Amino acid sequence: LLKYGTGEEVRTRAMVINTIGDMNVPMATGVQIARAAGFIDLTQKDPRYGKTPNRVLIDNHVLEAVERAGPYTNSRGEPVLMDVDHYSAVQTRDDGFDVPRLSPPLRLQKQSPKLGGYSGMMLPMPVPTGKHGFDAPKPDAMWDLGGFMFGTMGRYMSTDGKEFNVDQCNVDFSCPYFPRMVPN
Repeated sequence: LLKYGTGEEVRTRAMVINTIGDMNVPMATGVQIARAAGFIDLTQKDPRYGKTPNRVLIDNHVLEAVERAGPYTNSRGEPVLMDVDHYSAVQTRDDGFDVPRLSPPLRLQKQSPKLGGYSGMMLPMPVPTGKHGFDAPKPDAMWDLGGFMFGTMGRYMSTDGKEFNVDQCNVDFSCPYFPRMVPN
């Protein structure tokens, strides 16, 4: 909670979004913002990995965000980045990226006992070598990251951050909470 000198408290839920390999909004900057907000734990070990989420990001070269400098290659020996959140796993077909994936996915979104609702960080992967942002929804794409992000964040924002889910129905807007288009 942010508390002003007047005693007023600001209760804002937030989601920091930084795409894997982004050099326009550098990964290190986005992660630092999430650290400062308290979304990335620096002291408590995550039992899934036996280390802090911060150390998971460092050890997996997420902050470097440059595929040519990293340790990872795809099956053809080409340099790629690691997908630490693996959001494409919400669908039943493969995204075709041929990249290493953190297992289980990191996904740093948590329900806040102080604020209610959810806050955290999302690290979606738009392409295996990194990219700034993600495209608009493309229903015919192998993995429609744009559809997923627009659907997921649309629901998050429409509920003032009280709800957060990564369901497959967010990809094609088939969740029951999306309005249905009725043809004329």
